[in-house]
Amino acid sequence: MADPVIVLILCRGAIFGAALMIWGASLFRWRLQPHAERMRFEGWMILCLVVAVFILLPAQAARVSDGWGDIFEPGLLRDVIVFTTPGRSWALQAAAITVAAFAFVMQWTRATVLSIVIVFIAQSMTGHAAASEGVFGYVRQANDVLHQIAAGAWLGALPYVLRLLPDVEKLDAKMILIRYSGEGHFWVSLLLVTGLIATLWIFEGIPLDWSIRYQLLWALKVFVTMAMVGLAVCNRYFLVPRLRDRPDALSALARATRLEIALGLLAVALVAWFGTLEPR
Repeated sequence: MADPVIVLILCRGAIFGAALMIWGASLFRWRLQPHAERMRFEGWMILCLVVAVFILLPAQAARVSDGWGDIFEPGLLRDVIVFTTPGRSWALQAAAITVAAFAFVMQWTRATVLSIVIVFIAQSMTGHAAASEGVFGYVRQANDVLHQIAAGAWLGALPYVLRLLPDVEKLDAKMILIRYSGEGHFWVSLLLVTGLIATLWIFEGIPLDWSIRYQLLWALKVFVTMAMVGLAVCNRYFLVPRLRDRPDALSALARATRLEIALGLLAVALVAWFGTLEPR
């Protein structure tokens, strides 16, 4: 069977990525376009969350035991949930994802937004964000949650931006995109600040020893994020002002937005990978 660590990375990436996309999409509809029809990808993201969280617990148990065969031992999964932090994190994630799925089916947008935030909180209970104890540990976890909130608000809204671009000359679509652009400055700034804080906490400086896989993957993630920021700046301050005069600017803006989404998902994959490694 597959290596439990590989399955764990895939599950982490699926949950992290799907949660970001659902959070951002739901927030966009709630804040900016409350009467918009939901996009098809959102249903697939909810399904991805449910399937991944169902597989995550056995993968965690197989990783800490002697392999997949041990997960069928009576009481093992219960002990992982009760006695380990990853297990308790899983329980909270599973509960929040169940609520999110139900809220999504019932089209309760605010409940979906809130339940995904709880998923982010549950994810912050494990990994390096939870390495410190006491008040300092809670501050680190809060920083991690804010980082995920900012990333999701940026990345998850982009499919809606793509859908609005063909109607950019219409007043309603233009006003929505202007508001998104204004809020986007805040979310990108929050993402960069919380990311820098997390970097300084984990490494006590800048991770430059790329012979260590964790630091190399972290550096790649930073590079991908800065590429996304560069694209966003180019979109806002170079392509958007040229929409009226350059017929090809709209197609270029759409291509750049799709590239932003692809880079965002690549960053998610990198986080899921280096989250299973040691930083030093």
